[in-house]
Amino acid sequence: MSQTLPRAPAYTFTRAQKVAAVAAMGAVTFFFWDSFGFLYASWQRDEYSHCALIPLLSAFLLWQRWTEIRQRHFKVMPAGLLVVLAGLAVYFTGSLVASAAIEAYALVVVIAGCLLSLMGWNAFRRALGPVALLLLMVPLPETFYAQAAAVLQGWSLHLAAGIIRLLGVSVLLDGTVLDLGARQLHLADASGLALLLPLFSLATIVAFFVRSRLWVRVVIVLSTIPIAVLMNGVHMGMLGLQLPQSGSPYKLLHLFEGWAIFMGCLIILMAEIWLLLLLSGDRRRLRETLDIDWPESSPRPAAVRASQPKARILVVTSNFDPEMTGIGKYVSEMTAWMYKEGFDIRVVTAPPYYPAWRVSPGYSSRRYTRERLAGALVYRCPLHVPRRPGGITRLLHTISFALSTLPVILWQAVHWRPQFIFVVEPPLTCAPAAILGARICGAQAWLHVQDFEVDAAFDLGLLRSDRLRRFAFSAERWLMRRFDRVSSISGAMLKKLGDKGVDPRRIGFFPNWVDTRLIRPLAGENRLRTELGIDPATTVLLYSGNMGEKQGLSLIIDVARAFAGSENILFLLCGDGAAKWRTMRESAGLGNVRFISLQPQDRLNELLNLADVHLLPQRAEAEDLVMPSKLTAIMACGRPVVASARPGSDVARAAAAGGLVVAPGDTEAFGMAIRTLLSDVRLRTELGRAGRVFAASNWDRETVLQAMVAELDSSIARPASSQPAVTGSVMSRVAQSTSRE
Repeated sequence: MSQTLPRAPAYTFTRAQKVAAVAAMGAVTFFFWDSFGFLYASWQRDEYSHCALIPLLSAFLLWQRWTEIRQRHFKVMPAGLLVVLAGLAVYFTGSLVASAAIEAYALVVVIAGCLLSLMGWNAFRRALGPVALLLLMVPLPETFYAQAAAVLQGWSLHLAAGIIRLLGVSVLLDGTVLDLGARQLHLADASGLALLLPLFSLATIVAFFVRSRLWVRVVIVLSTIPIAVLMNGVHMGMLGLQLPQSGSPYKLLHLFEGWAIFMGCLIILMAEIWLLLLLSGDRRRLRETLDIDWPESSPRPAAVRASQPKARILVVTSNFDPEMTGIGKYVSEMTAWMYKEGFDIRVVTAPPYYPAWRVSPGYSSRRYTRERLAGALVYRCPLHVPRRPGGITRLLHTISFALSTLPVILWQAVHWRPQFIFVVEPPLTCAPAAILGARICGAQAWLHVQDFEVDAAFDLGLLRSDRLRRFAFSAERWLMRRFDRVSSISGAMLKKLGDKGVDPRRIGFFPNWVDTRLIRPLAGENRLRTELGIDPATTVLLYSGNMGEKQGLSLIIDVARAFAGSENILFLLCGDGAAKWRTMRESAGLGNVRFISLQPQDRLNELLNLADVHLLPQRAEAEDLVMPSKLTAIMACGRPVVASARPGSDVARAAAAGGLVVAPGDTEAFGMAIRTLLSDVRLRTELGRAGRVFAASNWDRETVLQAMVAELDSSIARPASSQPAVTGSVMSRVAQSTSRE
């Protein structure tokens, strides 16, 4: 049996040592009083504001090691006086050249010499690291600062100009001015030192804690220079791109300065540390490589353990309750279901803004908030919500959300330690933080793809640069292969995941669902129809849902124009979105087209049953990139649908079970399908009934969500590396039946 060696007794300071320590503190304070004033004044500047935290961190580290230091033998070391003299020499040198920064560096050297003299080398070497960190609290000498600023500013400006040209915008760099033709962006003070200096300090502190090889620590510190230049260039490039649209670069300035850009740097730095540890042969979790005493949870009584949740799940999504459509609706219902099944759920999300692209009253896009909804603790993170979402503004929207969620995800990974991190795409920009968080806490990382946003952005023409396209697709493939599981909502989308290089064993089918008890056929009078003033004799052709570019709503307006001479036919469009106002302009003058707002959840079934025929247009470019979530509810309500989809696609197979399908963009065929249904009541009834049966058999909420819960239950005890695909037996049958239709 091994024996525990007795701990060495703590050293007891003599009275003489205590007096000497107090005298040394007084002498240093008196001699360097002006240096303390200089440091305080410097810390008021933006680039040095972080320095005020360095002495506190140094004191904490000394306190953390104090027990170990006192167990070592203290011995007065006269050689320490040589270090004190060297520090005084540095001080007088700084006085001669009138450099207060050099005088402040001398302060750190003198402190080190005093400690060495009083403690001796054996004890001082355990305090050397915390004392050396004090060098980070001193600002750079002004001469060196000016030279570094000039070099970094040149690099950043050239990078910003390159980014703008990469996105297809012509720009001329004239000194410190980005000239975009009609407007210019003046960047006289754009060196990025306000970003580099705190990042350098942070990297130095991380390198101090990381237990790895020396070259790894050196690379961590030195890499902060290119990281800061890169993010500063991105910052200025994005500001430049906003000029032609808004006329004021300061409109998005608050989004990209300060915490936002620093969070971006932190993502890159942490990813680099993880990669360097892998290259050095270190396979430990990131938290295990840090020389920090992580407190262990004390054991709990059996009665408490019995009431613990099945697992902790962190959900990362940009859309959540109270949003009533699309991703927000599904994620909220999934979260409530998992909570009911005994899981502990936390959600990192944005304030509700979709599909109107306006933040809902009572929420803010500028601050962090916390609330409890759908059984989950919900963290709302700030983000940029563009009034007119386009290619670049959508990109800024997703980047801002990724940056604001990074500290929340990492804090939850370290503090709460979830067993699953479930990320919903879009946006994919949150994937790096989720992967890093999963590696830190050992969680299983699960990516659920509702929409291939990268493909859609380029296929729909929102982004056009070929070089940006190649980079975006390469980054997407790399990120997707890092997840333990990747699921999606249709067969075509699962195939696309395989085409992007995802291991087939990690791909799973997790379709959208519908509550067939809530959404059902209604008989008799429809109260909503009466409230809207729609005559009982009028035939209603309903489109309900998001009004975006993927939907191709211009097709409905063209068909409505062809039906302009028909009586008692109303094209009713219900919803909101980026393309709503353009669609309203296109329909101007058409008396058979009407727009209404989204209806509350408790009136959704009335809305769906108000229709005689549902309309589901969709652009061909988006067909295999998304699966319209509205289709599940349309078919569950027992009303027929006219859909535009290519033969053989998932949308065509599903919609054909309860309606008629025509080729995308074919206005004449779409109108003919509507006329066919309007002229045949029996056909409408049969298709509506068949669609209801299909929805209940394939998309029933209880069946789909219970299959997911069963998969989670079976995964809790298994390591992430050995996880099978997400296709449990129930989900496999759903996928197969959908494919056969």
